[in-house]
Amino acid sequence: MRLKAEVLLREARMDVEHGSYNKAVSASYFPLRLTVEHLIRGLLTTKDDKIANALYREIKRKCW
Repeated sequence: MRLKAEVLLREARMDVEHGSYNKAVSASYFPLRLTVEHLIRGLLTTKDDKIANALYREIKRKCW
């Protein structure tokens, strides 16, 4: 998972350098999602808004 996310982020950086901003946004979304899905064990949803809410709850639980 980590290697795949790193490759995708590297590609996103190259897209920015070449001015392909829309492509860079897409390329950076997937490694972020892979990382969140890896960090939150037992995540049962694939809906973006629910994943974002789960991440918020996890951060809040651990940091506050």
